[in-house]
Amino acid sequence: MGNSSPSAPRLTEAEERRALDFKVTARAVAAKIKTLELKGEPGVVVMAGAGISVSAGIPDFRTPGTGLYDNLAKYELPRPEAIFSIDYFKERPQAFCTLAKEMWPGKFSPTRTHLFLKLLESKGVLRRCFTQNIDTLEREAGISPDLLVEAHGSFAGARCIECQEEQTTVWIQAEIESDRIPKCPCCREGLVKPDITFFGESLPRKFAECRVIDMKRASVLLVLGTSLSVAPFCELAGEVPPACPRLLVNHEKVGERQGMDTGFRFDQVDNYRDAALLMGCDEGVSLLAEALDWTQDLDRLQSELLELKPKKPRAAPKATPKAEAPERGGGALAAGEAGEKAMDMSALDRSWRKPTPPLPPLRPFSPAKEGSAAAAETGGAPEAGGYSCVALAPLDASAAVGGRPAWFKVAVPPDRQGRQSDYLGLYQGGAKLAAERTDRDAPFRPDALAAEALESERTEWDPLTKEDRRPAHHEAFETPAAQSGGQKSFLIERALRLRIPWVHFELPFDLEVWYVDGASEEVLARWGPLTVASNGADDPNEENLEAGPPNGLPDLGDEEQAELVRLLAEKFNMPPEMVRQMVASKLAEGGAEDG
Repeated sequence: MGNSSPSAPRLTEAEERRALDFKVTARAVAAKIKTLELKGEPGVVVMAGAGISVSAGIPDFRTPGTGLYDNLAKYELPRPEAIFSIDYFKERPQAFCTLAKEMWPGKFSPTRTHLFLKLLESKGVLRRCFTQNIDTLEREAGISPDLLVEAHGSFAGARCIECQEEQTTVWIQAEIESDRIPKCPCCREGLVKPDITFFGESLPRKFAECRVIDMKRASVLLVLGTSLSVAPFCELAGEVPPACPRLLVNHEKVGERQGMDTGFRFDQVDNYRDAALLMGCDEGVSLLAEALDWTQDLDRLQSELLELKPKKPRAAPKATPKAEAPERGGGALAAGEAGEKAMDMSALDRSWRKPTPPLPPLRPFSPAKEGSAAAAETGGAPEAGGYSCVALAPLDASAAVGGRPAWFKVAVPPDRQGRQSDYLGLYQGGAKLAAERTDRDAPFRPDALAAEALESERTEWDPLTKEDRRPAHHEAFETPAAQSGGQKSFLIERALRLRIPWVHFELPFDLEVWYVDGASEEVLARWGPLTVASNGADDPNEENLEAGPPNGLPDLGDEEQAELVRLLAEKFNMPPEMVRQMVASKLAEGGAEDG
């Protein structure tokens, strides 16, 4: 899911514990499903991709060698995806019609995963199944149409792309099987195609309607056999409540968090709800069925299916294209039934939460030396580990001001040289993770003036008088450290600016300064306390919680506010006080962008 999804709301430790009690395993997710079964509560939402149909003999789209896109040379396409492009279909419909003839439903049987989805419904826990597949195997497994959202359409219907007149699937199948291009019998001009969503077309209305209703009410999310690479389908995983457990069943990890978005947090210290079974979908759901004590029920459904529809020999993947919307399925089990294999139950108990690493000890700030040396030296020998931090402004760490910048000079050991992902951040006392920053500014704000001051060894330099100057670059600079054993070593020193947040609690309030490895989010050094003794007299970028709803216009001075109100009142012929209240309310709600 490395998309632009917003960050998930931060939960308290107690709220996070309610998700899986910090036992982030597939078995714990199964226990949540079992609780839903006992309560008779339909709380499971499923996101299904091509991987759930691979064991039926239908290859996915992008797996190298066997995927559909690797086996379309005979169609002489300008690019593989063109076969599902509405514009290309209008120009050359024969390519898709030939493919549709090969993939038409009825040639394949539901897999064990499809039957597991039906079992979720039978147990009364399935809220909705969102599928990317167009092969209609969910329907053949018996899932109720009301509980099924075919996000990319399916072969279950057909219509003219010009007049939108519906046609029967029997008619269009007969046309395609006879190698005829389906032309609309109503308007006589338009092409008729199955109700599959092509590139360039809108998704079905049901997708948008159920997305709004179901995702926010999900109690458990199962993501099966999809690479989560096609929007908007992939965005669903980030729309469940922040305390909703999520389980991925796939051959590889996908949709992992980028920055602080809502992606999966596999093997992260702050993962409290995301587990995975890295295997084929049939094998994964068999493990879930075992954990839920549903194995006999699942076997019974499979036996009933075989009696109704004897299983046909599977074709080789190259000969049979995948009947799923244009999306990679994540490489699910390619052959054989998972139920026939000896299951490795240990996968159910694999923990996906990385133990919280111990924080380094909190050390006091190094003292700044007087005169020009204050800008060039760290104030004594480096601390253990080679890190040191000097508070340049405020010099007194017990008199910081909320809403104002603070300046620090940080020295790090040589092995951290060139690591521009490392950053300095402000944290409340008691914070445990690097993600819990409280300062607003982006990591690493080295200032050109600070670098210039250190390099030229100016005798007097007050960073607070330069706060209107923007940081000009992200360059590190070297200053010689103490010689050790006759050999000179170097420390990397950076002058960094952090924005101290306004403190809406009882003052004084203690913060800490952390140096963090930006790649692993490991905390390498901590200094403090930095005590906020008072808040600045004015900070237009912060909301004053004690004052209640804002009466003024954010980011504007008194004269600018008065002028804006006057102009708007004249333009719309409204009382000035009414204009002031309306605009202040709009800006407070974040509506400034649309005027």
